[in-house]
Amino acid sequence: VLFPVMANHRNQTSVYPLISGLFIGALCVALWMKFTHQPSGDLNSQSSSVNTGKASGSDHLNDSVGQVGAGMPTAFQLSNDNTQQVNNSKISASDASGSSSLSHAMDGSASQLAAPSIAADLDGSFVQAYELLPQAEGQLPPAELLKQTWNYGHLTDSGGIVLLKSGQLMTWDVSVPGFWLEMKVTSKLLKLKGTPQEAIALDQQNQVWRIATRGESISEIIRNDCHDIFSSSHAGKALIKTAVGELVVLDLNRPSSGKLIPAPPGVNVSEAVLTASTSVWVAAGQLWRLDLRYGGWQQQPTRGDEVSPMGDGAIIFNEEGYLYSVGGADPPPDLPATRLFAATNGIAVSMDHDRNATVWGSRLPEGVRKIKLSPTTNNILLGPSGLLLAW
Repeated sequence: VLFPVMANHRNQTSVYPLISGLFIGALCVALWMKFTHQPSGDLNSQSSSVNTGKASGSDHLNDSVGQVGAGMPTAFQLSNDNTQQVNNSKISASDASGSSSLSHAMDGSASQLAAPSIAADLDGSFVQAYELLPQAEGQLPPAELLKQTWNYGHLTDSGGIVLLKSGQLMTWDVSVPGFWLEMKVTSKLLKLKGTPQEAIALDQQNQVWRIATRGESISEIIRNDCHDIFSSSHAGKALIKTAVGELVVLDLNRPSSGKLIPAPPGVNVSEAVLTASTSVWVAAGQLWRLDLRYGGWQQQPTRGDEVSPMGDGAIIFNEEGYLYSVGGADPPPDLPATRLFAATNGIAVSMDHDRNATVWGSRLPEGVRKIKLSPTTNNILLGPSGLLLAW
């Protein structure tokens, strides 16, 4: 009785919609599974090469940036919450440089080198880079590090160190072009300064860290009970301030020894530098100078509120908003009022309130150079290789 009923044409037409519905439902489920389980791509995977267009302003970065991480698998990715994730294709120091040694983090543990993605758009970088002089491969920060939010930074003649807003301390070096290394920080860092070859950092426990990037990276505590740290253009010598207000010139190769210097009479030192010619300059409204070879503070006839070392000399900023040089290259006579400034051996830069930068110095072929910085620039960093960073 059942078979004749199923063979009836009228009953067949009523079954067709049911079969069609089941087919469409199965198709929808298959499509949903396909798209919800499709793996996500790498950061900036829309391109396989670095865009080396203009940084903010009129200067081009050179082609060496375009080769950052070229041919290397990506081992470093950034998640949406700005934390870092190292995937299964980690690149060790031995993979990158041929050396069998790993760099060491601040807590004494070995830290992996991270390879940046090669698909970075420099026009979208948070930190802008300008080559005032030709740079060696790997001298510039890796492209994706320029996309991070920076707090403090220090440039050396072979790379640099940056403290990110996230609290992470990152370094890069020409010995491993295109890679950066995260240094594990055991205490929050408050300040970052240094010499042309390495950096020093001050943490919230009043400890001074030495941070070097050449060869096997070094991070070590070299001083306790420190109140402040300052910039130095003297190789291997750092300048710090003790908890009782005295200055100390530290030998970074022998940090247990140091030259103790009483502060100028009646002066609470908040701005000081050490120059390559072993002079200490203190700007505290009045300007003071001490030659370490001959001793004795000498009060200068001019005033100064901020100071930056410039090789053997220094650049001084006064309360009227203008710069002048002592033993370095004099600023251009038409230099506008300064908002930010920085100096290194043979080069100085000043940024006015409209974010126009003026660069000058004996090492610049053109003598004076003008750069229009990003309208959001609130920090500038100048390194001994002639690299200028702005963010």
